[in-house]
Amino acid sequence: MVAVVPARDAALVLPRTLPTLLAQDYRGSFEVIVVDDASGDGTGEIARSLGARVIRTSGPPPGWAGKVAAMVAGVAAAEAADYLLFTDADIGYPADGLAALVDAAR
Repeated sequence: MVAVVPARDAALVLPRTLPTLLAQDYRGSFEVIVVDDASGDGTGEIARSLGARVIRTSGPPPGWAGKVAAMVAGVAAAEAADYLLFTDADIGYPADGLAALVDAAR
C-alpha cells in the first residue's frame, strides 16, 4: 500500500493530518509519499520531519493541472504496491482507516 499525498503550501495543516496517516494500524507494507508541489512554505521539510518520504516537483508541466501532475509524480516514485491511496494533505484518518479501505476493496 502506498499513499500519495499531493501537497502545495500545506505546512500549517500537515502537523495535524500527516501523523494520522503515518500511524495507521495496517498489517501490510505501507509507505507515505508526500509530493511537495513547488511549495514555498516548508511543506517538504515538515513532511520529512514527520516521517514521510518526500519528492519535490517544480510545479505542473504546461497543460497539466497541478494536483494531477503531482499525483502522477507520486505514482512514478512509488514502488510496486497492491493498492494506491490518493489523499489530500488536509485529511485526517482514524487508526483503522487503511485497513478498512483495503478490506472493502478485497
